[in-house]
Amino acid sequence: TAPADVEDGPLPSPSWVLVVSSEGNEARAREVAEVVAAAGHAAGVLRSDDHPSLNPGFWVAYAGPYADADAARAARDEVHADGFTAAYVRCAGTVEDCGGNRPPGGDDAGDDPDDAA
Repeated sequence: TAPADVEDGPLPSPSWVLVVSSEGNEARAREVAEVVAAAGHAAGVLRSDDHPSLNPGFWVAYAGPYADADAARAARDEVHADGFTAAYVRCAGTVEDCGGNRPPGGDDAGDDPDDAA
């Protein structure tokens, strides 16, 4: 069976995604994204360094992108139901496009500021 399609490369700013996993290496992030895609979700891998709204230094496996934050939140329940229970909503893009609100300490604005990406 061929691997499921996984998008890669930077996303337009702003893009709303569900971060499924933040990894130190691209290969591991791609493996996770392929599992997400195989479960029937649009999925991809991005380099957090390409998106100033994200913490730098990670390869991010994500579900999406979605039209807006509400669409991402709505999809989160489906993604969680498929076993990706750590997935959380993030805006990928410039800090300005994503609302300009990065919390102190460099964590991203979003559902779970303790998560890496």
